[in-house]
Amino acid sequence: MQNLQKTFDQSILRPETLNTNNIKNLTEQALKLDFRGVVVHPCNIELVKSILTGSQVLAIAVCDFPHGKGLTKSRVKDIKEILKLGADEIDIVANYQYIQEGDVRNFKKDLKSVAKAMEGKVLKIILEVDLLTERQIKNATQVIVKVANEENAKIVIKTKTGFVESKVSNLQVVPILKRTLEELNQYGEDKIRIKASGGIKTKEEAMQLIQVGAHILGVSKGAELIGS
Repeated sequence: MQNLQKTFDQSILRPETLNTNNIKNLTEQALKLDFRGVVVHPCNIELVKSILTGSQVLAIAVCDFPHGKGLTKSRVKDIKEILKLGADEIDIVANYQYIQEGDVRNFKKDLKSVAKAMEGKVLKIILEVDLLTERQIKNATQVIVKVANEENAKIVIKTKTGFVESKVSNLQVVPILKRTLEELNQYGEDKIRIKASGGIKTKEEAMQLIQVGAHILGVSKGAELIGS
């Protein structure tokens, strides 16, 4: 598959990878290999942005990562500060506890607030699908669609943080997300996209994920995938 690397969001998030030299090297590698973006913690977004400025590679920050249990007011404030630092997109962990407990009202209320704070930039909402049932994944997707429409927000649904034990594969989940979005007429590049993330280890798996419906791939070793 041509230009597979253009779907890659190269993440630099694990504690053992977090030093300035490593962040610089992986960001420069992503720039050289023409990846889609580089995903870092908020404290590193200025460094990454300085390297990527003038390129088409996106500087992306996570927010309330990896648990998504911050107060909505805190999440909104963090988003605004992260955008000021130059982030092109933000990947935020949904408060999936609300979905687990059937509290659709508060799930939607939180996401409406964070979507509004994005001021038109792309927000990726991480569901943490390993902790949800198929029905809960569908319910969350339906709420996200409503939020996207009500706030006229640019939203991507992201599968995992990669920080919890894997119980379901992205190859199982992406088709569920795609079918649900298609049923709501909201799937596609100009509507709501899907980002598969967490545990993508081979080029073959990456290509399969694109084939079953993912638009973006979150990877931690993008250069190795390209060469595999």
